[in-house]
Amino acid sequence: MIDSTRSNKSSGTSTVLAVGAAGTCARLVVPELAKRGAHVRALIRDARHEETVRKNGAAEVVVADLADDVSIASALKGVAAVSTSPQRSCPMKRPSV
Repeated sequence: MIDSTRSNKSSGTSTVLAVGAAGTCARLVVPELAKRGAHVRALIRDARHEETVRKNGAAEVVVADLADDVSIASALKGVAAVSTSPQRSCPMKRPSV
């Protein structure tokens, strides 16, 4: 299910699908993408995390199962890029910049 209450069609920004947006790594990536001007569509598997990913900068939220081709195809509509990373490669703490 896509909630597109904040459409980016008029702004001309690129939509980035952040897979696992509530996870250890993507929860660090979502605010950075938003800060850099991307329109972030967060893909989460549990709707209970919607408020958190929105607070982190996601403009849209998709609740989907990666094993469900139909929901993934729907999540990818209009997406210019996909952000995903293996769990093991993520730092447990936000690096200082």
